[in-house]
Amino acid sequence: MGLFSSRGKAGSLVSKALNFVGSNPDKVNNNVAKAGDFVNKKTHGKYSRHITGAQSKATAAVARLNRKNGRNPHDGSGPDTGQTT
Repeated sequence: MGLFSSRGKAGSLVSKALNFVGSNPDKVNNNVAKAGDFVNKKTHGKYSRHITGAQSKATAAVARLNRKNGRNPHDGSGPDTGQTT
């Protein structure tokens, strides 16, 4: 049972967010990078190590979600067969 599996509106919002992330991994990763770059610029690089770490963890979470759902993390299609084209 997940953290927000039966929590009413919170569960519904989490479900919608996970569906969006699963359907649009490139958009999510791109916006994570943009947000991190924005914060890094505003803080003049003072927290760049922390920001980079957060970006890496967010990108890894998107890839993990896609693998869990059977999507290829490289192109958003079906399961990753390990074959290259």
